[in-house]
Amino acid sequence: MTLAAPPASPVFDLALLAENWGTADDPLYRRILGLFMAEAGRLTADLAAAHAVNDVPALHNAAHTLRAIAGNVCAMGLSRAAAALDESAPAASPADLAGLVATVQARWREVETAVAAGGPRHDR
Repeated sequence: MTLAAPPASPVFDLALLAENWGTADDPLYRRILGLFMAEAGRLTADLAAAHAVNDVPALHNAAHTLRAIAGNVCAMGLSRAAAALDESAPAASPADLAGLVATVQARWREVETAVAAGGPRHDR
């Protein structure tokens, strides 16, 4: 079975960020973004490790948590990728989930790159 990855989307949903936070420079948003980066990095590693040993419950848990926290900082590309994995994990085999795991990892790298370059911005 081939599971479809969500369509590509911007790393950060800037309209949603403006609605929820006002600006990416909001001090609380920057603090939450910093906490998110540490936790999301751990969750992405946990997700990959769980997939490597076919631990679907751990994979599902990591995807579910990553989905939520990415949404909180408006990293919707990552959130949607994690959501696809979260929704597919309970009924799919680990082999079927490989593409979705790779998509989550790719979206995570996009978030890391964007944050290293200064975070969400309208000029990107």
